[in-house]
Order: sequence, then structure tokens, then C-alpha cells
Amino acid sequence: IESSLPRIVFALLLITFSFAIAGFLIDLMYVMIAIIISILSNNNAYYDAAQFQRQYLTASNFLQLGGAMFPTKNNTFIAGGLGLLMSLGNALLRMLFPLDIAVRGILGAGGLLVGIFNTDKWLTWIIHVFDNTAAVTGKIPGFLMGLIIIPIVSVILGGVGFFILPQLIIAILILLTAILLIIRIFTLLLKAYVNVLIMVIFAPLFLLFEAVPGRSAFGYWFKNMVAELLTFPIVIALFLVSYDIVNNLVTPSTAVWTPPFFGGLDPSAFSLILGMAIIFMIPDFVKQLKELLGIKGLPIGFGAGTFFGGVATGLGGAMGIVGQFGSVSLGLGAIGRMMGRSTNTNIEGKGLLDSLLGVKRPRSAGENAGAAAGASTPGIAQPQTGGQSKV
Repeated sequence: IESSLPRIVFALLLITFSFAIAGFLIDLMYVMIAIIISILSNNNAYYDAAQFQRQYLTASNFLQLGGAMFPTKNNTFIAGGLGLLMSLGNALLRMLFPLDIAVRGILGAGGLLVGIFNTDKWLTWIIHVFDNTAAVTGKIPGFLMGLIIIPIVSVILGGVGFFILPQLIIAILILLTAILLIIRIFTLLLKAYVNVLIMVIFAPLFLLFEAVPGRSAFGYWFKNMVAELLTFPIVIALFLVSYDIVNNLVTPSTAVWTPPFFGGLDPSAFSLILGMAIIFMIPDFVKQLKELLGIKGLPIGFGAGTFFGGVATGLGGAMGIVGQFGSVSLGLGAIGRMMGRSTNTNIEGKGLLDSLLGVKRPRSAGENAGAAAGASTPGIAQPQTGGQSKV
């Protein structure tokens, strides 16, 4: 008992100051975020540190997270995100030279052929429009206007297919990936926030086990608190590193190391690809950091399944029940056929056991009545004993 008294006293002190310790760690997280923003601004050469501190320290909604996903000077999706995605698609295509020329050529030729093979439709529409708007076009016939406009339309469609459509397709695919990534990062931050709240609320229960000999409950609680709180500075730091790489680190005159097979890599395209790749790897960075710190995390799973897992379970159970009914129905049908009883009472036939045992199943009254009606109906052939049939 005497040897346990110091641990009990230490556990009581930790329980008493647990909320103060948690508050200090949370304040330290905000200080760390402000320091990271200030350091990565390079003395405000890359961006306004005060503006970014206000932006990240007071971020209040999901859309601001989506805006941070696109490291542009105008940190919004509509103004900068769409242009950034198109630039990223173009950069990825340029890495695949000369394959990108072949893809652009195919799409450009496709656009040109669309304009050419739809000449009759274009011509009909143009004649209709220009012949009915003589006040606008003067006395120019619609057919002549068609000969002028149709080649222009075909060239425009070919240009769209060659210059715009390839990177637009890649941009749409990247956008779908980015939307899923935004949800992943938001879920990651939400999970860290919930875990911090759980450890703060239940800190007295966690730290109570510090009084048990051979256990270090405070170390476990402290390390998990630090790891969950570090999630926020790490995510913001990676956003800022990506911003610096895309907008400030590399210029067209900057010499960039190019390994074999990448000799034609454009420095600006390289910076864009590298910066976006860092953002797309944010969840993996956070996971690796926790593993390096040797933190297993709380044995509590939190995610979308926490709120919607019951729906998936219910649907899975319903599908299982439907499958069981289907299996029972097939089994009963097979047993009926084996016992010589057809599943449809209007069909005469032998089952497997009937055929093996040579058993003839007698006709029912309905079947006999149907056979008699068939015999009395003219034009229906009836079997005769002589092996021939009479009509």
C-alpha cells in the first residue's frame, strides 16, 4: 500500500490538472499554426502572412477547405480552381509527349469531322436563319452564308478538340478525385476533433489508471492528444508548401533537375504537378506521421460508417433475406421435380424418380377433361393404335 500511495497521489494530480493540460496543448496547436504560416511566407515574400493567419486560424466552413485544395493566388474554386485544373491537365499531357500530340490529333480530327459530316444540318439551319433575317444580312443568300460559316464552324470544332478537350477531360477526372479527397481530409480533421473532445471529456477516467502499478495511462493519453492535435498544423503546412511550390518556387527560367526520360519536362509544369501531388497525399502524410510517433490511436472507429453504417447493414440484411427466399424457392422446385410433381399443375411430366422407377403418374380430373376436349375438337391429331394419326 505504501508503494502505491505515490502513484495514487500523482494520478489525482493529473486528473485535477487534465483540463488545464488539454487547454495548453490546444493553445500550443494554434501557436504552431501561426509560426508555420509565418515561416513558410519567407518574410511575406511568398504571401501575406497576416492574411493567411486570419484565413486559416478562423476558417469556419467546408468551402474554405475546398478553396485551400487549389493553391492559386485567388484561393477560390470558381476563380482559380477551374483554371488550375485545366493547367494541371495540360501539364500532365505535356509529360506524355509525343503521345499527347496523337491524342490531340484524334480529338481534333473528330471535331473537324463532326462539323463536316453535319454539313446538311448546319446548312439547313443557316439558310433558314439568314433567309429570314434579310434586314440584318442584307441580300446575302443563306446558301452563300452557309459556304462561309460551315468551314469556320468545322475549324472551330477541330480546334476545340485539339486544344481544349484533352485537358478538359483530364481536368474533370482530377476534379472528381479532388472532391473525394476533400471529403477524406474533412473526415480526417473531424475524426481528430472528435477524438480530442473524447480524450478531454474522459480524461479523468483515462488518468485514473495511472494509479495502477505497471501502467502509464498519462503517457498514452498525452501522446494521443498530441498526435490528434498535430493533424491540423500538418494539413495546413502541406497546403502552404504546395502553394509555395506552385506559385513561387519555380519560374520558367529556373533550372530544374530532370532525370532520364524526363528531359523535356517544363519547370512550370513540374512545379504544378509536384504541388498538387503533395495535396493529394495529405491523408497519407498524416497517417505516416502517427506511425512514426508510435501512436496507435484510440480503439474507437469514427467515420461515415458511424452515422450511415446502419443503412448499409439493413440493406445487406434485406438482400440476404431475398437471396434466402430465392434459394428456398429453387430448392422446393427441384424437390418437386425429383418427386415427380411438377411445379405447374397444368403441365404433365415425369420427375427423376418416376423415370428411374418406371412409375406413371395418373392424370388428374382436369387433365382428363382437357384431353377429352382435345379429342372432340376437329383438326387436332389424336394418336391411333396403328402407329399413325388421323386428322
